[in-house]
Amino acid sequence: MINYLRWIAVIPVAVLASVIVPIIYKFFLKLLGSEHGVIGNFLLEASVSFFMGAIFILSGTYTAPSNRIKTARLLFVLVLIALIFLFLFNLNLNLNLNLNLNLNLNLNLNLNLNEYWAAFYVIPTALGAYAATKYNYS
Repeated sequence: MINYLRWIAVIPVAVLASVIVPIIYKFFLKLLGSEHGVIGNFLLEASVSFFMGAIFILSGTYTAPSNRIKTARLLFVLVLIALIFLFLFNLNLNLNLNLNLNLNLNLNLNLNLNEYWAAFYVIPTALGAYAATKYNYS
């Protein structure tokens, strides 16, 4: 019975862990201060994205009662599917936003630059998830 519950909990635990980690990370980041510059903020967000992908795979895999390597691969495929949809949705949203906000060029450039960077945070997330699939689960 416990094994069935653990299999049911694989995806919820993975999602919950990958959501909690950035919240904790950003809490500690606020304690340190908020001025890191553009490059610093980008690197911090990219590292959070990397760890989100890795934590998703690791927490889900360790929740599974058996077949951990297969579970890691399956979770990696799920992450890739979700990231492709997020990337396409975010990019599509940005293109629509760009067309609708042509009234003020300054606001438009700042808003779209941040949003375009957000679309590309899927890359470190995928890299983190891939790195977690290569972990030795024995």
